[in-house]
Amino acid sequence: MSRGGARPGAGRKPGSKAQATKQALEAVGQGEMPLEYMLRVMRDHTADEKRRDAMAQAAAAFIHPKLSSITGTFSHKHEPSELSDSDLAHIATSGSVGAFETPEGPNGSDPVH
Repeated sequence: MSRGGARPGAGRKPGSKAQATKQALEAVGQGEMPLEYMLRVMRDHTADEKRRDAMAQAAAAFIHPKLSSITGTFSHKHEPSELSDSDLAHIATSGSVGAFETPEGPNGSDPVH
């Protein structure tokens, strides 16, 4: 008895649409989408200012991505107090990870630039 892998006839059929896609396409046929409504109200200068502000705030979530925080682990080979001003300047301007390291790409080129 087989237990994994591809099976004939399994999976979504070519050309079929997800339920959410079907609902969105139906909504377009019935009128405007929520984002279009929010943008229309936001741009309507005759609408109440508080309502326009609320629509702008709600529409922003659809258009502009939220920034997320990241965490990282950084290591250094030397204490900053042990480095000269020129070493610190080199690290700041080159983005190299160590005071005396310069990452090189093929043929000695800088891989970033």
